[in-house]
Amino acid sequence: MKKVSWKNLSMLLLTAIIWGSAFVAQKAGTVLEPFTYTGIRMLIGGLVLIPVIMIFKKMDKTPDTRSLEQKKADEKMNLIGGLWCGIVLCIASNLQQFGMYFDTDAGKAGFITTLYVVLVPVIGLFLKRKVKPIVWGCIALAVFGFYL
Repeated sequence: MKKVSWKNLSMLLLTAIIWGSAFVAQKAGTVLEPFTYTGIRMLIGGLVLIPVIMIFKKMDKTPDTRSLEQKKADEKMNLIGGLWCGIVLCIASNLQQFGMYFDTDAGKAGFITTLYVVLVPVIGLFLKRKVKPIVWGCIALAVFGFYL
């Protein structure tokens, strides 16, 4: 059995606390219109990411050996992927915020949101990926945990 890293466990716990408390903040944000709240939330997130991206770029010491053609193809693929991810995030965030705006409990919103764990293996089935039987047991356990 692997040695447990307390640093990793504490970071995982911190992530869960931040993620869970975000629903409380979202519910408190229902004093604003849903699009306004989501827009402000995404703006703050983007502003926080800018220095993080800059720091990671400075830390990356690997030389870029790609050709100009490959760089352009990669940029195009990143742009298309980023746009699709942004569209999905925009729709999902706004639907969630509208649900909370119209008096849905933050716990219910969190429960429904966490069910994306179930969607990953199901989508994998449609993409002809094999899903191990233990994953289905883990999904059942996760849904039960989310319920609690």
